[in-house]
Amino acid sequence: MSNIFYTSDLHLSHTRIIELCSRPFKGPRDMDATIIHRWNEKVRSKDKVFINGDFSLRKHGYSEWYEGLLKKLNGRKILILGNHDYLKPFDYVDMGFESVHTSFLMEDKKIFIAHDPALAVCMPPGWKMICGHIHNSFKMLTDPNLILNVGVDVWDFYPVSQEEVDACFEAAQNKGK
Repeated sequence: MSNIFYTSDLHLSHTRIIELCSRPFKGPRDMDATIIHRWNEKVRSKDKVFINGDFSLRKHGYSEWYEGLLKKLNGRKILILGNHDYLKPFDYVDMGFESVHTSFLMEDKKIFIAHDPALAVCMPPGWKMICGHIHNSFKMLTDPNLILNVGVDVWDFYPVSQEEVDACFEAAQNKGK
C-alpha cells in the first residue's frame, strides 16, 4: 500500500532562500542534505509525493543535476508548477518527475492543490486547498476557505502525510463549529 505526501518550496541548492526565510542551515549543501534526509525518513519508494512548486530555481543545463537529485528522493514525484519552476513541463518529466501540472484536483477528498493560495478563488465551493508559495507566512488559513500551506519552512523541512493533512483540516473544521 502506498501513502500520499505533500511538500512545497524546497528551493533546493538556492543560497539566498536560507537568508530570505531564516532557514537554519550553513549553506545550500547542508540544506539540501537535510531536506533529502527528512524526505526519505518518511517517504518510501512506492509512495506518491506532490511537490507543490518551487522545487529548485535551476534552469536549463542542469538535467543531470535534477536526475541525480530525483534519484536520491524516495517515491513517485508529481510536480505542481510554482513561480520558480522555470523549465517546460516535459523537461521535468524527462528528468524523472512522474507528471507535471499547474494545479490538481483530488476529487475523492475535495482538495484543490495549487502553488499560490491566491488561486483559492478558482476552487469549487466547499473544497479545501493545499498550497505553498508563501513560505513561513502562515500554516493554515480558515476564512473564508480552508487553506493548508505544505511548505517546508512550516513543517520542519519534512513532507506532510495525507494523515497529517486530514488532521489539520479536521481540526480547523471542528474549531469553526
